[in-house]
Amino acid sequence: MARRNRKKRRRQDGFVFPAPFAGLVVLISSLALVYVWLGCRCEALGRELRALEEVQSEARKQQANEAFKWARKKSPQSIEKALRRCGVTMVWPHGRRIVRLRAEDVRMPPVEYYPEDGQQYAKLDRVVRHE
Repeated sequence: MARRNRKKRRRQDGFVFPAPFAGLVVLISSLALVYVWLGCRCEALGRELRALEEVQSEARKQQANEAFKWARKKSPQSIEKALRRCGVTMVWPHGRRIVRLRAEDVRMPPVEYYPEDGQQYAKLDRVVRHE
């Protein structure tokens, strides 16, 4: 009887790759891809934010322009000019005809209804605050 060769025979089927090492490589590569994706996403959001800030800046400039134009249009000189252009003849009231009101001077009568003459007065209700 012939002696059997007891040496371990290695199978030469292909390249042997340990499973834990393969899992580690997959985990590291997926983390790297997530990092790159987040970096690209942050850059895209930054560009979008910059564009929106430019739009906001332009809107603020336009609002300031319109506020300035409105302030110029409601000046007495512009009002007189517009009235002349439309052919409306008006004059400013004299000093003794101007009545200046302050908030504390305004006292409204209570609401009362007089059926015989059909008049009705409004009443100003205020909330009492203890400050």
